[in-house]
Amino acid sequence: MIIYMSIGLVFALSVLTVYSLIQLGKNNILTFFLIPLALIASIFTGYTIFALQGTPIDDMPDGQVIFIKTNRETITVRGIIPGDYYVTVHAYSKKAANVPYTVTVMKVNPFRQLYSLTGEFLVNREIQRLPAFTVDANGRVTSVFQHFKDIVPSRSGAGTQW
Repeated sequence: MIIYMSIGLVFALSVLTVYSLIQLGKNNILTFFLIPLALIASIFTGYTIFALQGTPIDDMPDGQVIFIKTNRETITVRGIIPGDYYVTVHAYSKKAANVPYTVTVMKVNPFRQLYSLTGEFLVNREIQRLPAFTVDANGRVTSVFQHFKDIVPSRSGAGTQW
């Protein structure tokens, strides 16, 4: 419902912009270029909002359209920062009974996959601690180890303890 309201508001904003440009009427050349631009921007914004919902698959045998929703997060460290890196997955608000996850840790240059682990969240606010790793001053991963640090802050907002 919110998606349709957003698309409607963007379209209404475009129509209002076009109406304002026509009423100004001082510069016909500017109006000639801005009216199609505003309408095209409105259409592409609508498609973008639909795309953010998930990837539609409409090739189902019964003609039904389904959406595959993904929640992908990517963290990139650009540069060499020596030290320990801790990996934790947190299900802070899950809506399904069991929520699967996959975490892949890679080194990009030179390419090397450190590990890829799959698991499942069973309860709300569950925290899974995954293997941590150490990076030296030359950018090499020197060790992969299991950690027991509390990376995710408590609900009381007390923060983390290092």
